[in-house]
Amino acid sequence: MQNYTIDNIPLNDEEIQSLTFAATLLDQFKEIDIFRKFTGSVQKIVDAVNIHRATKEKNTLDFIDFEKVPYLKGSEYLDVLIKAIRQKKVIHVVYRAFHSEKDHHHDIHPYLLKEYRNRWYLIGLHDYFQKIRIYGLDRIVKIEEVPKKKYQVSNFSPEQYFKNTIGIFSPAEEPPEIILEFNKDAGQYLITQPIHESQQIVSETNEKITFSFKVHPTVEMIQLILGRGSDVKVIEPQSLQDEIITKVHELMKLY
Repeated sequence: MQNYTIDNIPLNDEEIQSLTFAATLLDQFKEIDIFRKFTGSVQKIVDAVNIHRATKEKNTLDFIDFEKVPYLKGSEYLDVLIKAIRQKKVIHVVYRAFHSEKDHHHDIHPYLLKEYRNRWYLIGLHDYFQKIRIYGLDRIVKIEEVPKKKYQVSNFSPEQYFKNTIGIFSPAEEPPEIILEFNKDAGQYLITQPIHESQQIVSETNEKITFSFKVHPTVEMIQLILGRGSDVKVIEPQSLQDEIITKVHELMKLY
């Protein structure tokens, strides 16, 4: 492997472009803690591709602007959490919520790591409450293994747990049907990039497109609706419409 170069592999131009694309993506993640042990390997790939590109090609990927990956606070815990999940170990988590000024202690049976909007979350069974709980890694102060406790294997299914929600939190009850009416332009964007797998077109006119969703009206869903401004109107349920009206009134008071 000491004499390895990218030129030893017969690659055509299209394959080189694909490898360049992949190397550029990898380069963005190399400073995240869990990837740092592979930084050398990633850098070798990036360097090899760059050298090949510089010596054999005039055109690079200057015409592609990748989204920059920010530093994810809490990513330093990914490695230990992955090991705990794989090895089925109970962990003790010292946690400080945003609204709290003191630390809280939890024994957790970890099941899943989930990324959402540039934040990592741990989903696991709370040992005392025997319920699924979610913890933002950016609010974790410390993690320790609890060797004397037996890990509880669960039938927890990420697919089922997040099936009826937008975001990270999923209430246990059955979700309502949410009906949203979008103006034509905004609705067209929604058709090309659905916000949830349950999304369906209810009706369409020259001015409006109405969609239905089988999701919980979580904070994330409410923020999504508010973020669309006057492009969207909540038709059903009435409780969600009332919630949006309340939020709009609160917003108006700020100005």
